[in-house]
Amino acid sequence: MEKRVILVSVPKAGTYLMSQVLSRIGFTDTHLHVRYDDQAIGIYDFRNAPKKMSMSEQEQRFQTMPLGDSLAKIQSGKFALGHLPPIPEVKRHLCNDIKIIFLVQDLRDCLISHMRYMISVGVITEQAHPWCKITDERERFKQYLLNYAEKVGPLVHMKLIACWEYDIHNPCQGMEIFKLRFEDLIGANQTMTGMVIKSLAKFLEIEAPQDVKAMLKSVMGAETLTKSDGVTIRQRYWSHFAEQWFTERIHDLQGNNVNEIIGYP
Repeated sequence: MEKRVILVSVPKAGTYLMSQVLSRIGFTDTHLHVRYDDQAIGIYDFRNAPKKMSMSEQEQRFQTMPLGDSLAKIQSGKFALGHLPPIPEVKRHLCNDIKIIFLVQDLRDCLISHMRYMISVGVITEQAHPWCKITDERERFKQYLLNYAEKVGPLVHMKLIACWEYDIHNPCQGMEIFKLRFEDLIGANQTMTGMVIKSLAKFLEIEAPQDVKAMLKSVMGAETLTKSDGVTIRQRYWSHFAEQWFTERIHDLQGNNVNEIIGYP
């Protein structure tokens, strides 16, 4: 196997679940998470790391490193992960002998998953954010939007990564990019899921697994670094307030609805 792969995902769109899929269809996990943003550039080295880590434990594994050096660690037949932004510097490095899998999910679900994850790893604590213990899940999520998401800006980051969609339709020379919807990967329609996996295998130039159903069953049961107690059930958290908050903030600088651009009404 000669191909090198990077999974570029919207935060909380199933990144580490997808890494399990890649591992099971024949690629080797580097256990590296590439970072490139206005605060830091480098890698998180999760080799030999426990499956569950606090955020502070994760940050201890970060190493500052130029993007080119980070990507050079992805050798033939291996893959790494990252929430890399679609900016010229990043694209320049990814238009050369590396295949990009672009993983998306409805950004509404990503926000809910982000709240659950931040509570589970101890970033959002009861001492600093008493609302995190509210039993009514819709009210808890409302308070998250008002008191955390509004200040930290996870939706801003999610929208930025989602803008790789523009490159699906107009890729730079040498770019190989494959879009994958999280919902299609884990959906109830097994025929659709099988087609998605076969299309992915074709993009990666490998043989598709014979038993997709068994492969995905093992993936869904696996413990991963950022798993937050099962798949998000939006109805438990979403409300009219949440939809209004989301609608007011979902547009990019050109005024386009980013969630609609990546395929969600």
